[in-house]
Amino acid sequence: MRSASTSLLPEREAGLLIGSRPWPLLAARMQQLGEHHGTDTVAQHLNRLTTGTSWQEATGSALVGRLVDATSCP
Repeated sequence: MRSASTSLLPEREAGLLIGSRPWPLLAARMQQLGEHHGTDTVAQHLNRLTTGTSWQEATGSALVGRLVDATSCP
């Protein structure tokens, strides 16, 4: 999941997401999603960062939370 994140996201956002406290849980969920629905579905969730930019309005720890929320599965 780390390589998928770094290949699909800008470097800054990928680093913040991977370095966040919820990353292990998010990565495990994305792994499950990929196993059940394919890697295209994981890519769609990661691509939410480029279509929904509300996370860009946050700073500090709020930014990490919004990044996690933007890529989390509904």
